[in-house]
Amino acid sequence: MIKNKAETFESFKRGNTLAFCEVYTKYYNKLYRYGMFFCNDSSLVEDVIQEFFVKTLKNPEKLNHVLNIEVYMFRSIKLNVISEKQKNNRRGVIRKLSVDQENYEISREKSIIEEETSSLKKEWMVQQIKNLPPYLKEIIYLRYYEGFSYEKISQITSLNKQVARNYVSRAIQKIRSKIEKGKTFLFTIIFGFSPLKKFR
Repeated sequence: MIKNKAETFESFKRGNTLAFCEVYTKYYNKLYRYGMFFCNDSSLVEDVIQEFFVKTLKNPEKLNHVLNIEVYMFRSIKLNVISEKQKNNRRGVIRKLSVDQENYEISREKSIIEEETSSLKKEWMVQQIKNLPPYLKEIIYLRYYEGFSYEKISQITSLNKQVARNYVSRAIQKIRSKIEKGKTFLFTIIFGFSPLKKFR
């Protein structure tokens, strides 16, 4: 097995079969989940990923100019899925993201989401993330689920780093506002009445 990610990617760029297998195994599911953001046709997404790796294996020299393989893969899959979807004239919807709170990377924004600790609150919180607009949900996915830096997010999405930061902040604000509204909702579910109603 190749020692580290940087060495694996360098070997991958040179067409090393072992490195190719390692990258394929590690990133296939990640790329699939990301590709499904832009198309609800799983077969199309799978075909795009397979084609990407086949072409890469056949022509590794095309990666010589690539500085960051990880960013290159995510960006390529996104653009290729969108392109194939348009070619086939298929109408898809952004697949809703099931967010696993325990997989979030360490970040100062993370504490806002992790405030909800009970299973009921976690379920409610996941639903709020699902309800975010697609462009915010994509950024939240890349930032927390994949743990990408704003630099990588910027390169993958073609957004300015500050814009990416603003999107994360906007998403967190939306979630925070939902938390405040949700407190009454959760209280009502648990205790059977709203705390806003006056006792009689």
